[in-house]
Amino acid sequence: MFKKKILIPLDESKQSRAILNVIQRFFRPEDSHLILLQVVSPELEALALPPAHAALEWTPAMYSYLQSFQELEHEHLLERQKYLKTNLMAGITEEAAPLINQGYQVTPVVRFGEPIQQIENYIRDARVDLVAMVTHAREGIGRLLFGSVAGALVHDLSVPILLLHPQTKNGNDQTG
Repeated sequence: MFKKKILIPLDESKQSRAILNVIQRFFRPEDSHLILLQVVSPELEALALPPAHAALEWTPAMYSYLQSFQELEHEHLLERQKYLKTNLMAGITEEAAPLINQGYQVTPVVRFGEPIQQIENYIRDARVDLVAMVTHAREGIGRLLFGSVAGALVHDLSVPILLLHPQTKNGNDQTG
């Protein structure tokens, strides 16, 4: 039997998990393959190039040092990513247990990179049928500084998107 692939992007917030209650209310386990995707934003570079006023000209020795430092840092970054991925996968798998017990097929996925791009790539590669996620409802300066993953996906995607706004203006919870 064909199951609809439902991608559920998660982040580190408990708020992002509120969509799981909605999924359970509207989608039957026998018809749904849930993909719990957590994207880890890239860490800031350990070494940034110095501003123009710090060095008028880079020498070959400076480039050589920078390259060797970045190679060492790259290995360290890969080790940290592996450790982080293992821990996140364990957490997502634990969260998926109640869904699996209800009969849902659940696939946990962890990716590293820019969230919007990673979500879009996964949707394309896995041929996802629906995206279901919580909006963080940032306004004003928060939206300006952090942007909106949900907003960008609404504009970029051709697959349907189910968005949950977790609270109304009067503070009533919409997740239960």
